[in-house]
Amino acid sequence: MSFSAAFQVTSPDPTVVKAVTTSTTSTASNTGIEWNGNWAFACDFSSNNDLSRAIVVRGEECSTLCASTPGCTHFTWNPAIYGGSYCFMKTGPVSKADAFRNYGDPNVRCGIPDAKRGTGNENND
Repeated sequence: MSFSAAFQVTSPDPTVVKAVTTSTTSTASNTGIEWNGNWAFACDFSSNNDLSRAIVVRGEECSTLCASTPGCTHFTWNPAIYGGSYCFMKTGPVSKADAFRNYGDPNVRCGIPDAKRGTGNENND
């Protein structure tokens, strides 16, 4: 991408530039998320796709619960919210690129349950 395509002058001073996003595709690599297979620490998915939530003690339980819940395609587990450890099960098409970094709590996990891999509903790359 050329400099002129990536940046736009936003003031009368031509030395002041602003980045312009020309792609709607993001990747986990550019968000700072380090994936451990199909899950990662310190990440989240949009709450717009919440299906349901349940109290679970461990993040691994959240993945298992999502895999056994009809319609659940991805999850976020938060060990310290609402006075407990909650699994937020989410629905809809998803890929790792849809995750975003959660700077508030490094112990929050997000992921795509292993049982959902290879179903065509996710992109694991």
